[in-house]
Amino acid sequence: MDRRILLRAIDPERNVHRSWVLGVGRDLLGDLVVSVTFGRTGTEGRTIRYAMADEASAARFVLNALRRRAGAERRCGAAYRVVEATGFEPLPHGLMTERL
Repeated sequence: MDRRILLRAIDPERNVHRSWVLGVGRDLLGDLVVSVTFGRTGTEGRTIRYAMADEASAARFVLNALRRRAGAERRCGAAYRVVEATGFEPLPHGLMTERL
């Protein structure tokens, strides 16, 4: 993947250890693909791939996905933190913060 964002939500008291990775790149046929892998930290997790029509639709998808992660503390009690961001300098709309 050309661009990648790795987020983690960890709260040992609640036994929350989540990992979330979003990647944007092209497949072997040159189609634009957004890949999302999620699950418990340290496991293989589950990967879902989405084919995108163009860069604008991929950017909208990434922004909406990051907004949803920002609400994780309300839903599961642990906030996601940016661990790694490659190719997103800066993250869309200044989302590169200590806590989303």
